[in-house]
Amino acid sequence: MITTAIIISAATIGFRCITAKGMIFYFLRGWLDEKAEYKKEVQKEIQEINGILKDDSEIPLTSSQVNALTTAFISLNDINFKRTDALLYAFKPIILCSTCMASIHSIIWFPIITGGFDWSLILIMLIVAFLNTLFFGLVELIQAATNKLNAIK
Repeated sequence: MITTAIIISAATIGFRCITAKGMIFYFLRGWLDEKAEYKKEVQKEIQEINGILKDDSEIPLTSSQVNALTTAFISLNDINFKRTDALLYAFKPIILCSTCMASIHSIIWFPIITGGFDWSLILIMLIVAFLNTLFFGLVELIQAATNKLNAIK
């Protein structure tokens, strides 16, 4: 059972790594990264405006602040923002989140490796989620160390 979990985890982390930025299959997730950046920008605008409103609640807002507030709330309620949020949520277990990928990828790989489904699939998913988190954390740590070494040179 642990061997099956390690094989599924290795396949999942391998897939996650080859779809990372700068890799050959980045085109599969590049458009999702753009959507994530858009979502972060809108959320940052909302946080800035909330800070302005909390800090200056007694001072009247300037026209630029009112425009920024209007734009941010329109963006938040915009259909594109809601679609972006739904897309990111839907693709999380498929390609975006290494821990979340354990669910979908275990369902795909488990019957191929074992020849069918049984109760141990649930346990395998939990083990794969743990291993994915551990292994991808190590991958990110190695990449960060490599980047620091390259920056020093």
